[in-house]
Amino acid sequence: MLQHCVLLSLKDPDNLSVLDEPMALISGLVDKLSGVLSVTHGPNLDLEGKSKPFQYGFIVTVSSEAVLADYAPHPDHQKAAAMLIAACEGGANGILVADIFCG
Repeated sequence: MLQHCVLLSLKDPDNLSVLDEPMALISGLVDKLSGVLSVTHGPNLDLEGKSKPFQYGFIVTVSSEAVLADYAPHPDHQKAAAMLIAACEGGANGILVADIFCG
């Protein structure tokens, strides 16, 4: 199992409504792409003070690397990614991604 973790540095952190459509598209992949197990998302509370530039994040849990390979080119992911890039400070440079293996 893998967790695809994404943190977003938003151009306008006070306007989270810009994330409604891309998060709906990504969340919808649970029903559209076999092996996408869950999607969770929300504001980054930064309780340890280590990720201040990233105000929002999401985690896509997938069953395998093969599923993650299918997730990336999926049209809904591509559309959501374009919207997220447009919403982030510095475009794609305002997005941090980590793929965590969860045994």
